[in-house]
Amino acid sequence: MEVAEIRPGLWRWTALHPAWRPGSLWPRDVGCVYAETRDAIVLIDPLVPEDQADQFWRWLDRGRERVVSLPVRILLTCAWHRRSADEVAERFEADVWQPGETLPDGVEVAIFDDSETRWREAVFSFPNQGVVVFGDVVESDGEGGLRMPPEWWPPQEERTGRIRKELRRLLDWPIDVVLVSHGEPVLEDPRLALQRVIGD
Repeated sequence: MEVAEIRPGLWRWTALHPAWRPGSLWPRDVGCVYAETRDAIVLIDPLVPEDQADQFWRWLDRGRERVVSLPVRILLTCAWHRRSADEVAERFEADVWQPGETLPDGVEVAIFDDSETRWREAVFSFPNQGVVVFGDVVESDGEGGLRMPPEWWPPQEERTGRIRKELRRLLDWPIDVVLVSHGEPVLEDPRLALQRVIGD
């Protein structure tokens, strides 16, 4: 497990994906987000690292104790990122947000659907901090930039172009940092990196 403070009150941690095997189409470690907003502790796609569970719970408990007056809200970018959400929810008497429900103050969402593949993903923003959080539709390219995973979104397919066009509305958000589930955060020129993914 690695924990990094991205902004004051906002951290990213990584954990080994339990289904990862050599040859998997995603990196071994996946990223999760902890954020303290004005009215909630927000956890995005939480995953408890199996090999460091005690260390993880101690870290998360300390965060909870620091702002004990705030409720815990769990947000999922994708339904299949439920991961440890129920375990975390039970420990902190939290709820798991569903699309259409009110978000904590200071969090915005854009939801993207593809009826052909039944794929649905929420992209979250902390606009006051200029942070955007992706689940699967955008990942690190391993070279400091971003990409749409070609295994899931082949560049030549019409649906990929359609989703790419829909992603353009994210450029209306403040973007100083992009956090992804798969790969490293983009801290340098993240807006330009996203623009390159989306295209003209």
